[in-house]
Amino acid sequence: MKIIIIEDHPAIYHTISQTIENITTDAIISYHEKWEPALEEIKKSPPDFVITDIQIRSYKQLEIPTACMENKIPCMVYTGHVNYTILKHCNNLKVNVIVSKLAKFHNIRDGIEHLFKGENYRCEVCNEISTPKSIIPIETPKAIFTAAEESVIIGQIQGKSTLPLS
Repeated sequence: MKIIIIEDHPAIYHTISQTIENITTDAIISYHEKWEPALEEIKKSPPDFVITDIQIRSYKQLEIPTACMENKIPCMVYTGHVNYTILKHCNNLKVNVIVSKLAKFHNIRDGIEHLFKGENYRCEVCNEISTPKSIIPIETPKAIFTAAEESVIIGQIQGKSTLPLS
């Protein structure tokens, strides 16, 4: 199986590749520090799987997941840039696995195993961010107006009255 890893930190790349090697012995891993050559490889010689960091500094952070979706390649995003908007975009791009770099180490392995099985997976950090919290409604006091005051306010809102409120 061919896997492309896009990661700009060598220590993280080695952790991911070591984890892959502990899961399977038949992986051929291609490594890129920048998204441009990885994107070229995805288009010219599609891999079986892609594991990518989101390259925030390049302003093209979703190019790799987009290419994976277009080419029907299972994709794992492993990034420190996790927020509701990023998760929403990844979900729209059908990213199979999202693991935050703030998550526990076992989440890397769990994510890779789910990726290889074709299953979706979100680490606890991502689940926490993507789960809406219950919001306690705040009571706003209602203004009490006389019928005459209400008539003036409605007239002002509609642009039909210039009478001042007394």
